[in-house]
Amino acid sequence: MRTLPNGENEWWAPINFPTHMSNSRTLMGGFSIGTTRQKGLEEQLRSSLKEKEVLLQEIHHRVKNNMQGQPVEDAGEEERR
Repeated sequence: MRTLPNGENEWWAPINFPTHMSNSRTLMGGFSIGTTRQKGLEEQLRSSLKEKEVLLQEIHHRVKNNMQGQPVEDAGEEERR
């Protein structure tokens, strides 16, 4: 991560790899890929998922409360009538 002059963070992912030389020596090479956009998208996905989890919990709670107010009939009770 690197902080830009405007205060925003810029994210980079290093990619390293060995390079084998003909004299049996191994050197390390590498480069970096900018991942700032990906980090932003990941944060948006996390935020959206959290909102959906909260909504699902609220729906579950409301359904549970509604079910408590309704009597449940025994499945065999209708057959006996």
